[in-house]
Amino acid sequence: MNSVTKKNTIYILASVLIFFLAWYDTFNNHIFTDSFNNWALQILYVSSSATGKWQPIYYDALNDITALGGESLFHLALIFLFLYLVVERQTEAVIYCFFAGIIIVAITVMFKFLFISPRPMVPEVTSSFPSGHVVRTCIWCGIILFLNHIKVFHLSRYWCGVFITIPLLVGFSRLGLGFHWISDVIASYALSIAVFFSVLMVRNKIKAQELSSL
Repeated sequence: MNSVTKKNTIYILASVLIFFLAWYDTFNNHIFTDSFNNWALQILYVSSSATGKWQPIYYDALNDITALGGESLFHLALIFLFLYLVVERQTEAVIYCFFAGIIIVAITVMFKFLFISPRPMVPEVTSSFPSGHVVRTCIWCGIILFLNHIKVFHLSRYWCGVFITIPLLVGFSRLGLGFHWISDVIASYALSIAVFFSVLMVRNKIKAQELSSL
């Protein structure tokens, strides 16, 4: 096992551990994150009926940010990326990105279906864990970063920073709107990171085998 594979394995195991710690926290009355959740609801949360000079602007800004993880933008981004990769004849990249997205969505849907987790300010909605908005954002931003890593795209550090920041902002917006607990958001990041490095490790292994067979 080379150093790159070891690092990827560590990232995967650490992310999986964080995901299940977040799951345990969510379904055990937030024993690890109770203080943060209370702080978030007191300081970050804003409702649609908020009044004051800046509160409506803050609410609208959070809604605009959270829309980056909405289904419409998600589907448009995937269609654009798919068409681009097909036109560029990047069949291998299409396969990796397709399976990564399928795995993340499948795990997300499974946990939302199997486990009842009321949302902070909308307790009647019991599908809080993990955050679908954050997961969707991580998928389309993660695909772009993955394609940059394997040299399909050639992004500057600035744009890499933008596509790393977007999921973080969406996670913040979900907390600010009272739709998710911090453990929901952390689990979404951990799941996405684990799948990202798993796909990367599989790709590296396949490439190594291809080179050794030459």
